Parts: sequence; structure tokens; C-alpha cells
Amino acid sequence: HSRTSSWDLRVSRNTSHSRNPSLDMRHSRNSSADLNKFVKNDLGLVFTQLQQNWVDPLRVQMIKAHHNWLAVAYSHFFICYRMKDSSGWKLNFTSPFVDQVIERIAINAKMNLTSSNDTPLRMVAISYGSEIKLWGIGEDGGKSDVIGTFNLQVRVEFLFFIGNQLVALSSSGKIGVWHSNTRHFQIQDLLPILSFDHAGSFLLLGCNNGSIYYIGK
Repeated sequence: HSRTSSWDLRVSRNTSHSRNPSLDMRHSRNSSADLNKFVKNDLGLVFTQLQQNWVDPLRVQMIKAHHNWLAVAYSHFFICYRMKDSSGWKLNFTSPFVDQVIERIAINAKMNLTSSNDTPLRMVAISYGSEIKLWGIGEDGGKSDVIGTFNLQVRVEFLFFIGNQLVALSSSGKIGVWHSNTRHFQIQDLLPILSFDHAGSFLLLGCNNGSIYYIGK
């Protein structure tokens, strides 16, 4: 009876001794799991906020082509390629760093110029927010000038060339036009624009009152 009692006592002690650490271990694992969960959640919130405000500087945002030229827009700069029959596509121009993220780009590789006009034959325009910046680029890319910086007063939603004219549009009804001959940027207010296209040198605008407006040279 005493041996059995002592054996039961030892087993009872060993069992109780082994269970306590296992209970403690489970408690510590649960605590560490909860802590890891909280840390991951906190880090996830931080990185999500960073990713929302962070733009990959080497991600191609847009590509525009005209004749044998390509304009490739990245987040804070753009580059131009020119196609030559003898050598293929060659890098021709790299823009300076642009502080704002580029949202629109347009290129005209062959301006219809008179002999008295010294405007470069190739022009590239970019926009960010309401700002528009226009470059003139030489034949070999070695000579480039900033033609001007313009403000449409509202966010530019569409940017393109019609002949010698650079056109910036907002669906709210604002139209900005730059012409190479006058080198002036003019803004015109219309009704909200629902659709648009161009035919030759005319810009056609479909507005929300059911009318079609056209703007010529």
C-alpha cells in the first residue's frame, strides 16, 4: 500500500510538473503569436501608407509616338527615341528631373514651320496637375530648350498636338491652346466637355448642352 501510494505520488508530481511547463509554453506561444500579429498589422499599415504616396521612378507611365519618334514618360523624367533605318531605335534626349509626377505627355516630331520661324522641329509637352511644360528638341537631341511653362488653372486631363498647336483639355470645360507662330498660351472656357476629336486643324468638342463646338487655327 505504501509503495503504491509513493508511486502514485511520484506520478502525480511528475505529471503536475510536466503539465505546468507545457501550460506555460502554450501561454508564451499565444502571447508571442498575438504580439507578432499586432506588429505585422502595424507594419502593414505603415507600408500601405508609404506605397500610396510612393511612385516607382523607373516604371513607364506613358508612351507616345509620332512619325519616327517615341516619347517615354517615367515618374519624374522622360526620354525620346528616334528610329533610323541604318541603326534602329536610338536614345536621342533625356529630360531634366521633374519635381512633380508626370501625368500626361505629348510629342510632335514634325512641326509645319515657315522658313522665318526658328521653332525646333520636334516638341514634347508634359503636364502635372494644372501645369504644362513644353520643350523644343533639336534633330540630334543635343540642343533643347524649355519653350514655356503654362497653367490651365484646372487639372489637365488630355494633352496633344494638332499641327503646330498644343492643346490641353479639362472635362470641366477649360481649353488651353499654344501656337508655335504666336508662342502664346490662350485659355478659353466652355461648357463641360463630354467628348472630343480633331479633323485636320479643327478641334471638335461635344458639350453637355447637346452642341458641338469647333475651334480652328
